Order: sequence, then structure tokens, then C-alpha cells
Amino acid sequence: MPLKSHASTSKSNNLLIVIAHSARALAESGNRAGFQVVSVDGFADLDTQESCVECWCIPLVNAEFIESALTVCLQKLYYRYPCARVILGSGAEQFIHQVETLSGWSVSGNSSSCVETVLNPRIFFAGLEALDIPFPTVSIHRPASDLNQWLCKTPYRCGGMGVLRLSADQASPALDHYWQKEIEGRAISALFLCGKREWQMFGVNQQFSASLIDELPYVYCGARANIEIDNELLSKIKSYIHKIVKYFKLIGLCSIDMIQTADGVLVLEVNPRVSATFELYERLQPALNLVDAHVRVCEGERLLEQPSIRGQNAYWILYTDKECRIPEKMNWPDWVSDRPHAGHRLNAGEPLCTLHLDEFEPGQLDSLVKTRKEQLLEQLKQ
Repeated sequence: MPLKSHASTSKSNNLLIVIAHSARALAESGNRAGFQVVSVDGFADLDTQESCVECWCIPLVNAEFIESALTVCLQKLYYRYPCARVILGSGAEQFIHQVETLSGWSVSGNSSSCVETVLNPRIFFAGLEALDIPFPTVSIHRPASDLNQWLCKTPYRCGGMGVLRLSADQASPALDHYWQKEIEGRAISALFLCGKREWQMFGVNQQFSASLIDELPYVYCGARANIEIDNELLSKIKSYIHKIVKYFKLIGLCSIDMIQTADGVLVLEVNPRVSATFELYERLQPALNLVDAHVRVCEGERLLEQPSIRGQNAYWILYTDKECRIPEKMNWPDWVSDRPHAGHRLNAGEPLCTLHLDEFEPGQLDSLVKTRKEQLLEQLKQ
């Protein structure tokens, strides 16, 4: 089902500010929907610039925005654009209070009270318990023994950067955190869109992660979209989403992270903001524009059934293994996005770019990722 464009609305109401650690996918989708997009992120890469009328780069420190720098940026943007829609993506939801205080700006997404409720471990897991939804054992307090069986988690950090494995002699983080029993299984997620009275799930994804350092065992590396799930398990996942959406009163594009075991699925967390996996479904179904649909339901329009999604695809975030500099004549293939500027310097462990894998044979994904990673890393040596 083609979606109407917002391009015919007034200039002030047609402005969309997207804020995320990486705003590229949101910017591209918003641009295709007819918005004038202004981005705020940690990279302002070549692809993001192509989709935006203006890009603001707030360098990430330890994979996080510095609150003071982002606050100054928001104040300057508000002076320039006193009327705008705002979408908060990955890594930005903790700043929703600052955005809500700027009258004239309208947040397309869940309210600060909803975000705080879902990301508060005491309230969230109590809610899951009341809904009879299974989840791994959690503790607000540091476990007294067997610390190697627990993960220390900070709710407002994304991309696996808030999931720590600590030894007995390491101090707990200074920020709010909780402990969750580590469970072996397959990490999966589900992307869904919530309206006022209904919701729609687009598919279940397999999540990829890697251990860049010992303390960070689950750094997010990408996802494979629309994986096959047996009907019984799929029905169970949908029932969990239905309960969670109604209980926490979610709106817009959201996702749920789970761990799949031999006995079923356990819910790990809910992301009450646009999930990075949304672009996989737009690539699978070109008629789909999820930023447009997200804005519309958040503004009270009825959720219309979106096109069905068929097929699978994936993306992989390529991290550098050592310090490097982007060559002046880097030959970026068409299956790459988030391209850094020529001359840009990266430290070891920083994201270089995203590899898109839109076509692959069953069982060939790992080898295709390996080949493409080697191709790009070889260019960096030149």
C-alpha cells in the first residue's frame, strides 16, 4: 500500500528532526516520505548528508552523547526551527525530557513517562510478571556469588554497550543498572508498529553480536530480518507483544528483544523507540515507509495495514580492528552505507560502515559477510 507524502504540508510542519547515535536510516526514510530532514548524530556521514537539509554532528564519547553538548545543539536548533517534528532513535531516548520542554516541537514517539516506565527495570519486569510473560532472572542488587553467570545492564545504553560482564574485583557502573542472569540461546527481536487501538508486527529478526573487549560481550553487529519461526512460537511472541503494547500503552515503531531457547522465548527488554531494524523491512518492501507510518500513528491517524513482507535480508556493522584513516579515493561498493568522509580517522573498535546483504543463498550469509569485510579492510591498507 503506497503511503501519502507529507511534502504538501507547510514548510514549518514539514520539518523533521531525527536524533540518534546514527541517524542515516531515519534520515533516508524521512526524506523519501517528503520531509525536510535535519539530523543530529555522532557521524554526519556521506549518506546522511545526502538525505538531509542540515546535519549536526555531536561526537560520541564511549559510545554515548555528551548531555551538555547535545543540550547546546538542541537549543540552537530550536532557535532556528521553532516548529518541527522530532524522532528520537537509538541512543537518544534518554533525552526526551529536553525535547518535550521545547514548545513548538512535537515528539513523534512515546512520551517521557512511557519511556521511563519501560526502561525502569523495577517497573518493567514487575509488569512482565503481572502479564505472565517469562524473562530471565533479574536482580536490582549485585549478586553475592557466581558473578560470571550474570550480566550487568544499563537501561539507557544501546547497541549492547550497556551489557557488561564484570568480574568480582570490578566495580559496578555509577549509573542506574540491574543484573540479569545470562541465558544461552539465540538472540532475536521483533519489530512492530502500534496505533491507538491496534498494532502490526512486521517480522522476527536474528540479532548478531560480538565481543570487542572482555567487558562487552554483546556489542551489536547487525541483524537478519524476517527469519523463519514455527507457528507456535510465532503465536507466543505475538501474544507477548499484544500484552506489552496494551499494558505499557506503546505508540509508534517499537521492538522487543528476546532470547530463544529450547523451551521457548524469554523477553529481555522493549525498545520504546524506532528500532534500527526498520530499514531492513523497507529494503524488502519498497512500498513501505515506516518513518511516515510512525509519524502518522503518533499524530493520531488510524493504523492502516502495511504491505506484507516476504523474503530475508541482513546488514552487518563493520568495526575497525585497529586505528585507520579513510583513503582519499576509497571505492565504496553500492552495498555499503554509513560511509565516512575521506580523511576521517577511526580508532580501533569504532564502526566503519554498514554492509547490506539483500541477496544471499541459504547458509551463505557468514561467508558473504567475511568476503565483503575483507574487501573493504584491504582498501584501508592502501
